[in-house]
Amino acid sequence: MFYIILLGLLLRLSYIVKPEGMWNDEYVSWYVASTPFLKGFWQEVVKQCHMPLYYVYLKPFTGLSDTILRLTSVIPGVLAIPLMYAVGREHSKRCGYYAAMITSVLSFLIYYSQEIRFYSLLFLFSALSLLFTIRYLKYGDKKNFVLYLLSNVLILSTHIIGAIYVFFSFLYVMYRKKNFISLGMSLVLAAGITVTPVTAADFTDGTVPEFNSDDA
Repeated sequence: MFYIILLGLLLRLSYIVKPEGMWNDEYVSWYVASTPFLKGFWQEVVKQCHMPLYYVYLKPFTGLSDTILRLTSVIPGVLAIPLMYAVGREHSKRCGYYAAMITSVLSFLIYYSQEIRFYSLLFLFSALSLLFTIRYLKYGDKKNFVLYLLSNVLILSTHIIGAIYVFFSFLYVMYRKKNFISLGMSLVLAAGITVTPVTAADFTDGTVPEFNSDDA
């Protein structure tokens, strides 16, 4: 695992210094993250049709170089490697190694681990959700259910399209557990916890938000 993780790290650090600087979407990430919390941050988040967690994560680094900003995507990209090992390990040790190796060398995961965008963080949280989905279905205990719910809240807090994954994940778990009422209520609760702070912050000035998604 050490060598698999090291390989993934080296691949993600290769060519991370880009002479051309940030492209348009990366600049948008930097601009939103650098906006002060009390001076338009929440309004800028809503204008992008995305969720705030990635921008909050990026905010402490906005005064640094674009290379440092890209490293914030390298970190979750590398952390996803042992996490995917844990996912595969729920089936077998060999499957865990295969999952880790694929995550380490997969080209689009390397690409998004070098971008100042939320996709690397989103994949990390999705892998976390997958792990606790498997563990909850296998063991059925409250601890894994809470961690499953929390990981889905993290997904919903990172990217609006993550709602598609979360929705079908809940459907699958409800089908397997035959517990439609409590799991359905948990889905509504997770979505409410995620969306309410954003919408409340956006409407505090009494204006209607203007939606302008750069990734739609």
